[in-house]
Amino acid sequence: MPLFMDLHIVPGITAQGVAEAHVLDLKIQEEYKCSCMTYWIDEANNSAFCLIEAPNANAVRELHNKAHGLLPFNIIEVNKDAVKSFLGRLYDPEIPGIPREELKVFNDPAYRCMVFIEIKDPVFLKLHTSLKRSQALLFHFHQIIKEYSDHFSGEIAEDTGAANSLLCFSYSENAVKCAVEIINAFTHEEKDMLGIRISINAGMPVTSNHRIFGETIDLGEFLLHTSNDHNIVLASGVKDIALKHFKDQGMKKIITHSPAEEKFLKKIFIILKQYSPDENFGIEKLCSLAGLSKSSLNRHLQNLTSKSPNSLLKEFRLNHALKLLRAGENISNIAFNTGFRSPSYFSKCFKQHFHLSPSDYIEHLKIGSL
Repeated sequence: MPLFMDLHIVPGITAQGVAEAHVLDLKIQEEYKCSCMTYWIDEANNSAFCLIEAPNANAVRELHNKAHGLLPFNIIEVNKDAVKSFLGRLYDPEIPGIPREELKVFNDPAYRCMVFIEIKDPVFLKLHTSLKRSQALLFHFHQIIKEYSDHFSGEIAEDTGAANSLLCFSYSENAVKCAVEIINAFTHEEKDMLGIRISINAGMPVTSNHRIFGETIDLGEFLLHTSNDHNIVLASGVKDIALKHFKDQGMKKIITHSPAEEKFLKKIFIILKQYSPDENFGIEKLCSLAGLSKSSLNRHLQNLTSKSPNSLLKEFRLNHALKLLRAGENISNIAFNTGFRSPSYFSKCFKQHFHLSPSDYIEHLKIGSL
């Protein structure tokens, strides 16, 4: 049966009130063929999130309506692995002596702060160094990630999307401290060889997006495009945490953008995700959808990413193609699904950018088992 998570926004919400509503849901869940697994409550943000197995989203809505009348603001379908990875549990916390169906009051916010870490593709790392050196670097990288994630009570989340590693924390302070320690753990040479990029963003599991933590993950990955010179890019919503704990030395490694710059960045990359697979999509269309002139678009992108619109579009398409190659997709299909007019043109662009043809890249994947 599908698994859903919903968002309730209730001014003045309390843990007691949500616990009482949860018990009411449990009493009639079978009537709607539902299983109310658990919930999270965030009093500070007037929010609650329910996790329910149900035939469809409408059954969740009807269940809540009859049980207590608190209708959800949004309902998204999720998978158990992602929920457990990001939020740590699928059922109510155990409270000795209290059966699941009875009132259990607990205050467990669903807010999470995430550290996004991207490194050079392992194939290119091997070609730029050696197989032995690249394997040693990758082992060291993953060792460092695990060590500091554990030290700051973080989790290495699954289903990470574009980022190579996604670390999830209940507290923003821990996320920022962890990121600073990770970047400090590598030498300048190692950072250059690995091409490390780090960004940090935080948010709630359900918003207007259709994926769990979708908005948080999207902006975190978009911010990676603005990371350079071994800095950590911190989302504006987490900025105060950094200013509080890293006033001196630590802040030298952290850069932030204004909310307006983040809004612009998000808009551009949402457009690219939607339209870049169309081979007829180009800079004029991008300017039109962004509502900017070519010169204005170029100025904003150069300021944030140090890339021109043309360079960013081509790089976006090629990086998408790279992921599809690693996933085992056919070269011809990849070419047409990433906005290139022909497989030969795709191969030409790929080789110009990565100094390796798509077919050679596939061979290196097979040989190195990377």
